[in-house]
Amino acid sequence: MFYGDYAPKQVTNPNNQQQVLQKRYFLNAQPVQPSVKYTDNVCTIKATNATGKQATLKVPVFWYSYQTVTVNHQPAPSKISAAGTTLVKIPSGTSIITISYHYPKLLVFFVLIAVLSLILLSMSSLYIRNAGIKHSSTEKEQHKLQD
Repeated sequence: MFYGDYAPKQVTNPNNQQQVLQKRYFLNAQPVQPSVKYTDNVCTIKATNATGKQATLKVPVFWYSYQTVTVNHQPAPSKISAAGTTLVKIPSGTSIITISYHYPKLLVFFVLIAVLSLILLSMSSLYIRNAGIKHSSTEKEQHKLQD
């Protein structure tokens, strides 16, 4: 069963999974075949909307609350579909849509705190270990002097 890393709960439905796995796009509920380019964290789509008015593009990319969407290089809102994928409104004509993801700033802050805590714990552990070695060697030297 396919669940994905942080996939919305809707993708546990096998029909919804197939939309993502088979990379099926829909414009106003009609199947379309846009040109698509994927990089590490950006999906770029070139889609043509021939309806003569604004339409909804259903993209087979999981919707995340921290995703960034642009339509024709302008920030655009996105919504989650019933399938757990991304919905984007696009104007009539040809549009370039980009979808990317960024980590929440608070998460980055917490990761930084965790790393710093690990470093401090490691340093304190080394200090305690070294202090114990110095203490025991000092005691041995004192015993030798007393003998």
